[in-house]
Amino acid sequence: MIGDKQCKTCKEVKPSTEFYSQDNICKQCVRLKSKENLLKRALEPKEFVVEKQCARCKRIKPRFEFLIDKYTKDGLRNSCHDCEKLLQLEYDLAVKARREANPDFYQVAEKKCSHCKEVKQRSEFSKHSYSLDGLQTYCKACRGVLEKKRREKLKEQVLESVIIEKRCKNCRETKQAMEFTKSFSSKDGFSNTCRTCMSIQYRNRKREKQIKERIEAIGYVEIEKVIPKDIDLNQIKNCTKCNMEKTLREFNYSYTVKKFRPECKQCGKETRRNYAVNNEIERLQRLKQRRDSE
Repeated sequence: MIGDKQCKTCKEVKPSTEFYSQDNICKQCVRLKSKENLLKRALEPKEFVVEKQCARCKRIKPRFEFLIDKYTKDGLRNSCHDCEKLLQLEYDLAVKARREANPDFYQVAEKKCSHCKEVKQRSEFSKHSYSLDGLQTYCKACRGVLEKKRREKLKEQVLESVIIEKRCKNCRETKQAMEFTKSFSSKDGFSNTCRTCMSIQYRNRKREKQIKERIEAIGYVEIEKVIPKDIDLNQIKNCTKCNMEKTLREFNYSYTVKKFRPECKQCGKETRRNYAVNNEIERLQRLKQRRDSE
């Protein structure tokens, strides 16, 4: 039954649709109160912590594994960066699968821009792989204006800020600022990845492209990448590097030789990373020696 109710906070008489169920405060006052609470949390002094337990994976990780959140007591998010990326990926894939299951239902000829509030043709929006209609929320014109404003704001911040050291996003090491390339797309004026890691990523992409071209040229029979169902993934296996007993889920499965690798995933990742870094350092040293000899 629809009737009128008086708000406990603003003392205004409003329809019952403006209230949440069994609540004497209207929706507008609830939103204002929540905003005030968030502002109070943002102004409160933060407790500095070196380590923190992730609310999802339950692992204790160092401070730099968490994104900044000014509304929490310690100034960090409750979930680590890896768990948040995984959660976002699962959500994006679910949305994409939902759209691909019924593409005609979500296909739109026109869409309303969330910024300028104008209804425009589909061609006026950029594509987005993980949205229901396959389009961005802002039109191309608004995205261009907002991107220009963002870059101008970043340039002002770059001119004001002066940093000596920075932590690499990839290798997680703190290095001198000269070890990073300049970039006006970041707040401090330097890229988030150091020169060594960027060089490794470029060489890996180039190698993958060359392998793909060779495969397309000579032909290739794809191996079925499925772990046999008769293998119990809860079995215990000893890692040859860290000498820790872990379940088979913590090991990568080799589809060519049909068995699990001797090193666990974490140790294997560190080994590949160290191997790539050492190779890149040796390559740069050889290049420097060649230039000095010339």
